[in-house]
Amino acid sequence: MPGTALWYHGGVPGLRRGQQILPPSVTGARVLTTSPHPEGEKWITAVYSSDLVYVTTSLSAARLFASVAPANGGKRHGGDVYEVIPDGPLRPDPDYLGLDGAQMACESATIVRILARRVPRPDPGQIRVLAAVTRAAWESPRAQARRNAVR
Repeated sequence: MPGTALWYHGGVPGLRRGQQILPPSVTGARVLTTSPHPEGEKWITAVYSSDLVYVTTSLSAARLFASVAPANGGKRHGGDVYEVIPDGPLRPDPDYLGLDGAQMACESATIVRILARRVPRPDPGQIRVLAAVTRAAWESPRAQARRNAVR
């Protein structure tokens, strides 16, 4: 699977091509585990692992994760977007509610290319739209079935 798809990671700023992205449990990087849905934060906290690196086949998802990444105190910009090669086997990202394999996790990933630096943070209107979409997705019967299957 790593050789058949382009994988992206949006997160910590300032990494270089060829550098390995390691999990927060190794680097001490701050992570974002919040959700606009009241139960979402509990769910994400329960299934999120700081021992993994999360990757996606969606460039727009990687940009979103980069935009909200804690960026060493930066208020207007988040992290960077990288094209990566996952190191080792991929496993499903348990808080991703899709069943298409577009978001996965691995032990580390190697940066192939830097696609964007200091991705701007979303404006309040974009955050409201994202919150509404996330809330609707969270409350859908399909999402409930997926959460029950992962537990």
